[in-house]
Amino acid sequence: MTGIGNYTFHLLEQYIECAGIDEMHCFNGTQWLSGEEQLAATALLRAHGSDVSERIVDRMVERIRKAAVRVPGAKPLYSTIMDKRFCDIANRIPGAIYHETNYILRPYSGPSVTTVHDFSYKTHADFHPPNVIAWLDAKLPKSIEQSDCIITDSNLVRDELLQYFDIPEHKVRTVYLGVDACYQPRSQQQTATVLSTFGLSHGHYVLLTATLEPRKGIDTLLDAWGMLPESLRREFPRY
Repeated sequence: MTGIGNYTFHLLEQYIECAGIDEMHCFNGTQWLSGEEQLAATALLRAHGSDVSERIVDRMVERIRKAAVRVPGAKPLYSTIMDKRFCDIANRIPGAIYHETNYILRPYSGPSVTTVHDFSYKTHADFHPPNVIAWLDAKLPKSIEQSDCIITDSNLVRDELLQYFDIPEHKVRTVYLGVDACYQPRSQQQTATVLSTFGLSHGHYVLLTATLEPRKGIDTLLDAWGMLPESLRREFPRY
């Protein structure tokens, strides 16, 4: 899953365990599921992934989706249809608080919270499709205005948000991202099997987990590696 996908998954885990929340309703972009149903479906996908045939279909669907969103007017039309499907149900749930984990709030008459993860579409605009930039420029100001509270992942993003939008500072809260319990130090014995597959030694490698996009700064990381003394480059080879 993407970073925002993981963020949403773990947030849902915590919401479901929270005693102060009576029930969860999740809109996955096309349909409504209970919090438990959505959590179970996502956990199954994370645990088992998909077989080869499903991955081929997924890649085909993704290519079609990427091509479709570049058609003029396609993204706004799709968003309008999904907004209608969302608000038909959301506005019938009494006392609900709507948390949008991915920037753009859908129509909702009750209290709303959105999470803004970064402003790379502004700071690194050349790495984003023009239609996506235009869509965010049109939609994000409305989401900021609609939100009762805005969450950012860091103070840097909070400062950027306050720079780009004229809103009260108290409306924006920095909530740092947590770390999954599976991320913990492993002993040399525990890592031996996996590392030997890649010809690596315990404690002598750097792992980058990111999508292969220019805005992730991978070129900067490789440049930094290239500036190391030759002895260190031999000790920490690049793959």
